[in-house]
Amino acid sequence: MGSHAILDENSRVLKAKKIQVLVHKYGNFGMRKMLEVGCGSGFLAHYFSHMGYGEKGTHSLDVVDERQIKKGYQFQCIQGTKLPFPDADFDFMISNHVVEHVGSREEQSRHIGEMFRCLEAGGVLYFAVPNRWRLFESHYKLPLLSWFSEKGSSAYVRFFRRGSYYDCNPLSRRETIKLLSSAGFEFKDATLDSIAILGEIEGNFLIKWIAKLPKVFWMPFLVIMPTLIFVCRKPML
Repeated sequence: MGSHAILDENSRVLKAKKIQVLVHKYGNFGMRKMLEVGCGSGFLAHYFSHMGYGEKGTHSLDVVDERQIKKGYQFQCIQGTKLPFPDADFDFMISNHVVEHVGSREEQSRHIGEMFRCLEAGGVLYFAVPNRWRLFESHYKLPLLSWFSEKGSSAYVRFFRRGSYYDCNPLSRRETIKLLSSAGFEFKDATLDSIAILGEIEGNFLIKWIAKLPKVFWMPFLVIMPTLIFVCRKPML
């Protein structure tokens, strides 16, 4: 299968607004220098540049250049898990549905460790990943695809002629917490908070009504939530 990047401007701007609200809820923007890892269309980087980071203070990376908007921020193509920046270079980072494309759990751990290294003490990471136990795999449009082993998922993809193999490695909530903790992050699980914010920002009447349901209603569904969202902080020295 080809690129998994979402290139629609409206959806990316709404996503940026949701990120902004969640980060304000649990952390701060230093407004000095930020990085988006896996920038895809470029709309998120562009949004935060105009929010206050500016062209020189907004950086982005990806393995291919699929940007729909290229002005207002810095961009580099990279390969591998190493980030081409010095220690403590950023006060804010975004990793939005990126880590599942990095590779094995070991490579994912190195990738998260690199983000920790490049954040300053007190810096914030917005970290979102598709849940391994979600009921519907949105990349390939197949139910329960990520529930199987690597070989089983690839056979499933081939059977329905969606590609030659399954090229994602999503995390469960437990695995996400383990990797973030091992890297040294403090974090808040913002998955359920994002439901109410989604309703406020981009919902129609029905979605707004559903989003107002209390957190206790959603708790039993946390294990199968399609996306897991964490607002992470690098501890102060």
